[in-house]
Amino acid sequence: HGCHPVAFFSKEKVSVMDYNLACILTLPPYQRRGYGRFLIALSYELSRLEGKAGTPERPLSDMGLVGYRSYWAQVLLRILQTHRGAIS
Repeated sequence: HGCHPVAFFSKEKVSVMDYNLACILTLPPYQRRGYGRFLIALSYELSRLEGKAGTPERPLSDMGLVGYRSYWAQVLLRILQTHRGAIS
């Protein structure tokens, strides 16, 4: 009950490599509930508001790679579901 942390991310204010995300962590009891995808989406939205294209810091951990693949699969599926007409 009440408020408690479930996940966090860190973002570099100035990144020579245009990283939009330096670190992301979802605490173990809260993994596989969408918090990681939410934080990835938030990091991209913050980059968009800053007028920057961004990418996560490399190399990605094994779990980071799973999280980003899940995020982008969800984004692409949403686009395909709402698209009308032929796709070429």
